[in-house]
Amino acid sequence: MVMATGRLDLTDARAKLDRAIELHAQLSEALVAWQSSGGVEAQVRPSHEFICYTGYAKVNAAPSINLQMRAGEVLHALRTALDYTAFQIYTAGGGTPDGEKAHTVQFPIVTDPAKWEATVKGRVSNAWPAAVAELRAVQQFAPPPKDPPSPLPPVEPLLSRLAKLGGTDKHRNLALFATGAWSQSAIGPELGEHDRLEIRLYLPGPLLPALGHKVAVSQTLVKPDYAPHPNDMYRWEYGLHFERPDPPELLFGFRANDETEISARELPGAIALVASILDRFDKWTAP
Repeated sequence: MVMATGRLDLTDARAKLDRAIELHAQLSEALVAWQSSGGVEAQVRPSHEFICYTGYAKVNAAPSINLQMRAGEVLHALRTALDYTAFQIYTAGGGTPDGEKAHTVQFPIVTDPAKWEATVKGRVSNAWPAAVAELRAVQQFAPPPKDPPSPLPPVEPLLSRLAKLGGTDKHRNLALFATGAWSQSAIGPELGEHDRLEIRLYLPGPLLPALGHKVAVSQTLVKPDYAPHPNDMYRWEYGLHFERPDPPELLFGFRANDETEISARELPGAIALVASILDRFDKWTAP
């Protein structure tokens, strides 16, 4: 097999990265404008019976662009930038653009080290040993399970989620969801010795509703320390003073059919991650 020589040509990969940055700027601008104009609004409502406040996200107006579609375009551009990089490794290793395996080339991404060898052979079959080692070096393997187990489901590494979310427009747009965060320091009920403040964040974050509707995203309540059931809480007749808190801070994210999701705040990190991978391979030459 005759192998090409010279630096990897990442021109097209960098063009995709630049496109992702451009699309993300549009997404961020539209999301900020939607919130600041009141198009999506955080609300807080008290329970009539219990010492409890519920935070909501209400949709008053549509955003200026389709946020879910734009997020999918950002992620697809990032995933494609990685696949273009893998294709350069493939051609540098002797593959041809019209070769038998050209259509199977993808940037290999795994979370389980045991699956690495099979995956890299299937995705970039003619990568030379040093390239395989470099591809492995950028993997984000899942950490081992915690002991004791966390009550929350594990969060997949960002690179793995990018691999899944970057191709979702093949099937449908991503779905837009919201969460509502309160900090304990911002809520100040007058607690007794055996009282406990609890802040609940609804996870996974609920999908945003249709125009004119709202959805509960979080809850804060006061309950006795000794409460035998999770939803036991005091009634207002208990006499505890708990002023209505400010509405929670709304945070947004995007979810695929298989429940893989990414928050809007993670997108800059995904862009930076892909940029760092391209920078790493930009210095490489074929063997």
